[in-house]
Amino acid sequence: MTTVTGTMTTAGGGYLRSASVVATLVDLAGRPVAGFATDDREVLGMVTAPVAVGGAWSLELIPSADIVSPRGDTLYLIQERVHQGVSASYHVSVPASGSHWVGDLRVTLPGSAAEELVGYLPLSGGTMTGPLVLEDGSPAASEQYVADNGGGGGGGTPSNTVVSATSYGQSSAAGSASAYSRGDHAHGTPALPTPGAIGAATSGHTHTGVYDPAGTAASAVAAHEADTTGVHGIADTSALETSSGAAAKVSAHAGAADPHGDRSYTDTAVASRQLRSVLTTKGDLYVATGAGAVARVGVGTDDQVLTVDSGQAAGVRWADPPAGGASDSPAFPLSGYGLLAASGDPSGFLANSNATNNSIFMARVWIPAGVVVTSLWAAVRTGGSYSATGTPNQLGLYTDAGVQVAITPDDPTLWSASGWRGGALPAPVPAESAGRWTYIGLIVGGYTVGLPYPTGVDDAHASWFSGGVGATPRRAMYASGSSLPASFNPSSYGTPTTYLSLVGVS
Repeated sequence: MTTVTGTMTTAGGGYLRSASVVATLVDLAGRPVAGFATDDREVLGMVTAPVAVGGAWSLELIPSADIVSPRGDTLYLIQERVHQGVSASYHVSVPASGSHWVGDLRVTLPGSAAEELVGYLPLSGGTMTGPLVLEDGSPAASEQYVADNGGGGGGGTPSNTVVSATSYGQSSAAGSASAYSRGDHAHGTPALPTPGAIGAATSGHTHTGVYDPAGTAASAVAAHEADTTGVHGIADTSALETSSGAAAKVSAHAGAADPHGDRSYTDTAVASRQLRSVLTTKGDLYVATGAGAVARVGVGTDDQVLTVDSGQAAGVRWADPPAGGASDSPAFPLSGYGLLAASGDPSGFLANSNATNNSIFMARVWIPAGVVVTSLWAAVRTGGSYSATGTPNQLGLYTDAGVQVAITPDDPTLWSASGWRGGALPAPVPAESAGRWTYIGLIVGGYTVGLPYPTGVDDAHASWFSGGVGATPRRAMYASGSSLPASFNPSSYGTPTTYLSLVGVS
């Protein structure tokens, strides 16, 4: 890393308030670009340096010579920003090491009015004097000397019949014209490559009119895209534009020398990227299914939320948020009671009612998507004493249409104590992909004294409570019976009630 420093002041030498310095990697046209450093790092984005009191700032930057980008050499755009006044921006080339004042590193982009050599620092510290000489001590000719003495030594009119190298296998030929310093000549061309030799080439790639002596994969692919004659042994270049076209291009150049000198290009990087065609619907997501593996998760329905679920292959799923009977207030969350769903917020059940012998109570409960039901529970305000009877004491889970799904075992001691009473079902009820309304029923048998339980309301005239808008099933009801029914009609079963029992699932 190289340290670049500077000091920002006002015209009067004072401190600039609310100032900052930003360095952005750009190409030689001044466009922001991503680069690759020789130490196997990708250079992205920008870096900001705070300006200290007094105007001093400092940045640690990767040397310019150590970065290669898809668009060639790179520079840094330095932007000095101030809250009020004129901000400044200029380009610098960062040397290999040390600490440098930013003013010594400034360069001008090619094509600018005052163009400087890109990649070299401006000279400073004096003016060169004395004659120009070559390494062997002989004098170096100046441009004026050449003009005064008739050109480069041969004189006359240069030849304009240089042999064009437009086919494979031409040999080089020295000039032979005696009248000129340079006569007709040819540089020669490489031999026509065979299709089998293309994939293993490491010193260069030959295309129609294109010879790539550097052997870089980047220029090879660019030439490959421009190639229209099939010199790589591919009869039709359309074969390069299939869904795996990028992989085919890179694979065809797998042997090409890496511009970094220590890596080779294969189709691994291409194969690890997902095609955009995998995403088919607005709202689709890519999610990780494991290390280095991704999959599509299709968009959910309106108002659903993305929920973490380790049981899903993708680790997440779309689910309906808790609503209705599964009230879950921030102050008293159901999870704090060990519940996944309930007939209401437990903090609102401060009234009470009584369940007598052979009583059946039903309460409507919303169960969110993805919830596996393993146990059923009912809140008891005061426990009672059991005496032998043929009526069971248990809880049952029903669909919103009143069909029994599961039932807990008969337990004579179920209502003998206060608190949350219930237990595990014989087998868990699987989760469903969408939230659903259900009913939880309870039956009391052998408890001759009224069994107090908490309720959500005690308004006998609350007709709005038991019947919803339109054909919505009733919220709560009670009936007499010696067993929980195998099924019931929620619109007509028993007697509607506002004394909602507090029941839930875990």
